[in-house]
Amino acid sequence: MREAAAPGKLLIAGTGVESVRETIELTNLAAERGYVAAMVRTPHYFKGQMSRPESQLTYYRTVADSAKIPILIYNFPQATGLDIPADVIIQLAEHPNILGIKESSGNIEKVARMVDNTPERFQVVVGSAPTLYASLCVGAVGGILAFANAAPCAALAVYEAWRGCDHETARQRQRHIADAAVAVTVRYSIPGLKYAMDLNGYYGGPTRLPLLPPTAAAKAEIEQLFGDIRA
Repeated sequence: MREAAAPGKLLIAGTGVESVRETIELTNLAAERGYVAAMVRTPHYFKGQMSRPESQLTYYRTVADSAKIPILIYNFPQATGLDIPADVIIQLAEHPNILGIKESSGNIEKVARMVDNTPERFQVVVGSAPTLYASLCVGAVGGILAFANAAPCAALAVYEAWRGCDHETARQRQRHIADAAVAVTVRYSIPGLKYAMDLNGYYGGPTRLPLLPPTAAAKAEIEQLFGDIRA
């Protein structure tokens, strides 16, 4: 993978699984293969246990202690059914090998609280394209966005306008992508995102079972929403 990436690109591997031992093994394998950081999602199969703050703290601290590259917490409650509380993130941010968090809940208040109560070196990055501009305004440093797989330039345009302090343009660009982002991340999810990637000249490819391909009606809606959002 390192050989296939463009020079200067930073590779982040997704290595989080239920087992601490396996997560560490995958993270260190990623390190050997040239990745600079690992994104570790919340363990969630045993929700009764993993919803306890002490279980979440133990999992991430233990992984970070043995990981050969920095780790990025991945909080995605829409998929895992668990939302790591801000108080837990604030405690984890003190670990020297925990680089930051990809916060995909879309909760702007939570983003602001984490930004205000974590060390400056701890990077709060968001995974919700519909709330990108608002998150940047409360202190997030950027985004890792599923929507950007289909329309990277449209997502980048929001960030660039915000970084240039042109807030009116940033708001306009955020509104421009809002409906399309919701369609391919919330409403139609991975099948819709893959179709949008194909539509914009990338390779989304076929949807793997048990996910089903988008219906004709879904495709028509995605085509309409991405009509003026090109790669």
